[in-house]
Amino acid sequence: MFKLPLSKPTPALIASGPRFGRILIILFATVLPALLMVPPVHIMSSQRAAGEAAVTAELVRRQIENMARSTLNTLEMAAALTNRPCSKIQSELQSIVTLRPYLRGLLLIQDHRVSCSVLHGSLDIPLSQYSLPDQFPDKPVVRPLIGSPLAPERPALGLTFSVGNGNGPLTSIDGQYIHD
Repeated sequence: MFKLPLSKPTPALIASGPRFGRILIILFATVLPALLMVPPVHIMSSQRAAGEAAVTAELVRRQIENMARSTLNTLEMAAALTNRPCSKIQSELQSIVTLRPYLRGLLLIQDHRVSCSVLHGSLDIPLSQYSLPDQFPDKPVVRPLIGSPLAPERPALGLTFSVGNGNGPLTSIDGQYIHD
């Protein structure tokens, strides 16, 4: 019987063989669409995330505006009580705070000093104790505070409503309402 001498195939022969070529074509055909889809998917997901962030930011802005508007309306009602003795308006102040959302405390300012508190009654302390300027502003102001009188460890949003000459009510929206 006649036998042909067999030699071991070399890597070059394997790589150029028909089987390797088919495998390479299949791998290329499988991976190429996935690689081509990465940039458009990334762009679309970035645009969607940016759109959702814009919608969320608008929702948060509107909610904070609604809280501030509601609170400023309450301050406008409390402003009518500003020049009266604290002992005579204490229960009226408590009912204002109790029946309004977002409020936990209310202070009345007279001559640029805190003169009355829903919680503590008559007081005489400087505005600076509440992270406010020493002069009570002559217009409604909304500003961030380090803490509120009820929760000094949590940030708050301070709101004032001036009735002129350093007089008016002051309150805060607890930062937890804004966070939620």
